[in-house]
Amino acid sequence: MLRAIRQVWMRRIDDTSAIDAVLRSPAFRDRAVLEKALSTRFFAPFLHQEVVTGARFEARARWSRAALANIPLDRVTRAGQTACDAAIAPGMVESLLDVVRETVARATCELVLGERGDPDLVARAVADIDRGIKMVGRASMPLRHELGRMLERELAEPDGWSGITYLTSAREEASALPLEERVDHVASVFLATGTIQVSDVVTHALIALAQHPETATAGDEAVLHETIRAYPVNSSITRVASDTVTVAGLGFSRGEPVTVVPERLAAASGFDPSRTDGAGHWAFGTGPRACPARRVALALAHVILGRYRAAGVRIEPGYPHKRSLALPVRATIGEGPAPAPTGHFKRLGGLARYVATSIESYPAAFVIGWPELLRALRDG
Repeated sequence: MLRAIRQVWMRRIDDTSAIDAVLRSPAFRDRAVLEKALSTRFFAPFLHQEVVTGARFEARARWSRAALANIPLDRVTRAGQTACDAAIAPGMVESLLDVVRETVARATCELVLGERGDPDLVARAVADIDRGIKMVGRASMPLRHELGRMLERELAEPDGWSGITYLTSAREEASALPLEERVDHVASVFLATGTIQVSDVVTHALIALAQHPETATAGDEAVLHETIRAYPVNSSITRVASDTVTVAGLGFSRGEPVTVVPERLAAASGFDPSRTDGAGHWAFGTGPRACPARRVALALAHVILGRYRAAGVRIEPGYPHKRSLALPVRATIGEGPAPAPTGHFKRLGGLARYVATSIESYPAAFVIGWPELLRALRDG
């Protein structure tokens, strides 16, 4: 029973001198059981790269690394500009995140699939996945299956891929995977995760800038780095020890799960884009499972943030800015006053929906993760 509890209540590492060594250690390659179970639920019916292990993970990771390393940054910039031209419109919106996410989804669809993609379908499906991850809505499986069918058609013949995309930039690595794995990877990693991470960063930046007008003259790059420090893209980074090891003077038993919470590592409070201490570099992870998207994600975020700042964004007064972005924020884009605050009853309704979805999601994740939990207990 104690070992079962340990798989859920993971050992947290807050010592920054030890975190890098632990995450880079070959003994800490796999994610914790509960995190993988939650990912399986959130991205269903698609299987995320971070859920698989061994040779399957390595094959998919090679595709991720090659595609993200080979895509030219000027291509990223053009895709971001085209998406902004199509998506940014003046007026009041009920959810700033929703409009930013649609902008990012359009750019990401173009980068991944080129002219073969359906940006409207991608934007709707990714929004559905994101609402599930943020625990503010239930999954629409018909919508996700529609995305899967579109990807099956477009990914079936690698020799027919054209343009400068994630597909053509890593054709050999993609072709090595069966079609089902290609669909899973494009849907969950390139489209969903790629969109959600960038849209979260840009939305956090716009909220922080609106709530800290003294930072209005800060450059986009400085704003992005400070945003990632204050509101990390990953709520946690989990790993499981594959053997009994000692790393950085800390002892770990085989099968012991550990977690790093990037938000806790930012000792300095407040939003200050002039900060130069390098805090926040844990946000994309490090070591064997570090996110390889940092280069592309920051380039795309830079373009889209700049365009929204140029348009002008004002948010509702009194918005409780949290890393989760579970509560929508009203905003005015372009000329005009800030929108009125969200009413108390509507805000309470949003909180109730979040609580209800959370209560539903975690037990479901335990059901999904139970077989692997039993294996971990048997092998630990």
